[in-house]
Amino acid sequence: MTTLSSDPINNSPFLNPPETLLREISDAQAIVKFQHDRIAVLKAELDQHLHLGTIDKNFSHEGIAASRCTRQGRWSYSEFCDELAKDLKGKLDNQMQLEREDGIAVQSPETFYWMVKTND
Repeated sequence: MTTLSSDPINNSPFLNPPETLLREISDAQAIVKFQHDRIAVLKAELDQHLHLGTIDKNFSHEGIAASRCTRQGRWSYSEFCDELAKDLKGKLDNQMQLEREDGIAVQSPETFYWMVKTND
């Protein structure tokens, strides 16, 4: 865990070295990925129990509840609808470009964030 250190020369607090921060962020991201993968495996086991009939779609134990949820599938449309959508999107994109050029459209302020990745 990162902590503030003291600068022995100026006797003032300073931040951890950036290299340390990158390593700790990378390590924490690896832990999160491992846990997400672990959760996926455990949920797959719950699916197996459901299919074997050892649990129902709604299952609880010691104050922890699990519910098997359903998400509707995507719609697949005809070629006519797909072409119409492309045409309308093209017209909308053109209109939006014109509004940017004419100064009608207003851009929201920039936001900033860090993206940290390992070089694997």
